[in-house]
Amino acid sequence: MIKLKNGYEVPYNRDIDAFLNTLARSIIRESIHSPMIPQDTSEDVRYEAVLREIMDNCIYVTHQIFELYKKDENAGKLLATGFLFNFVILLFQTMEGSGMPSAGTTASGAGDPETTH
Repeated sequence: MIKLKNGYEVPYNRDIDAFLNTLARSIIRESIHSPMIPQDTSEDVRYEAVLREIMDNCIYVTHQIFELYKKDENAGKLLATGFLFNFVILLFQTMEGSGMPSAGTTASGAGDPETTH
């Protein structure tokens, strides 16, 4: 079980993708609704406060993963790898629509006259 700063608990799930999704969504949701977020200020100030709260929760969760790693090295490695993989996949999905080569082209764009290097 992973706890967030406010005490909210995210139970482990054998499905690593589901667990990481639940954990990330919980961090975002709980950070947005944190009492530390000022409600009577500008949108920019609230946004910065939410980002700070998300970072604090991420640091808090990371420390728990480090502790888990000390007890169960494989579980710690799985979580760390899962976090990186899921982040890369999310980034990949956002990049797909921004001029990434399609599956039938090379990464260098060789032979494509519209590709600039």
